[in-house]
Amino acid sequence: MKNLFRIDRTNDDLSGKWEATPFDEGHITSELEKQLDAVTADAIGGDDDKDQEIRAASRPDWRFWVGLGLMVAVMVTALVAKDAVFASGTSYLSWALLIVLAISTVLISLSRRTQRRSIDNAFKEQSEVDFKAAMEKLDALSGEAREMLGIPDDALELDVFPYVFTCKNGAEKSIYRKGRFDQIPMLAWRRGSDLLLSDSRAVVSIPGDAVLGKQEYDEDFSLEIWLKGEECGKGRFKPYNLKKSGLMGCKGHTYYGVVLRAQTGDSFEVLVPDYDLCELEKLISLPDLSASSEN
Repeated sequence: MKNLFRIDRTNDDLSGKWEATPFDEGHITSELEKQLDAVTADAIGGDDDKDQEIRAASRPDWRFWVGLGLMVAVMVTALVAKDAVFASGTSYLSWALLIVLAISTVLISLSRRTQRRSIDNAFKEQSEVDFKAAMEKLDALSGEAREMLGIPDDALELDVFPYVFTCKNGAEKSIYRKGRFDQIPMLAWRRGSDLLLSDSRAVVSIPGDAVLGKQEYDEDFSLEIWLKGEECGKGRFKPYNLKKSGLMGCKGHTYYGVVLRAQTGDSFEVLVPDYDLCELEKLISLPDLSASSEN
């Protein structure tokens, strides 16, 4: 079954724009969309000062070079003067070389450990600062977009998992391994019997009778970046056994496919994680298709 939200990144590695769907209703202006794209690109690209800081943290310090020099000296000495080093009565030379070799190994190890810690700290600081600044800019632009698209103030927030792919020689291929997803932060609301979803750029309007129900996927999923304001696995998300992953990611288990039937007769699904299904069910009834298929 096709994912309703399909993002083609064949020609744009950062694209978040989904392909046309049978339920499309409206879209923001191209000018506002360019501003949103620029903010997103800035956030992902970071700034030059931070990039230089990360490059500086990647350079080995004096301990690495001293340790490397001592190690090379030991190896050269052992090769050039091996007869003297290993001759009887000169065991003190062998012990001296072993001690120097041990010191060089410790120096290199300490240098590499400090280097890794410095890189992690610099990258974490860059990620958190850039992400916070980007979200502040996005909030301002999103407010303008919401007004343009007629999104009500009481719209509910929920994540949706798109299908992200590239095309090569006419064949589609997901850019992620099974269970790995991007997420689209959606706003959801009702208008009469219709369910409307928007990412603050475009709106889809799904007739109530086009929603057939939900299909459970009892599978692990992982997100590279957790986009909610509340911490992963805390507060209202605690019952879902979510775990932090990496610097800013999250791992969980169980998501759902909300099955749709278009007027063309084609079937689609909207993938919603378990932690946000309850938000969607505040707006529309979702019969359990998993249970009915088993009977």
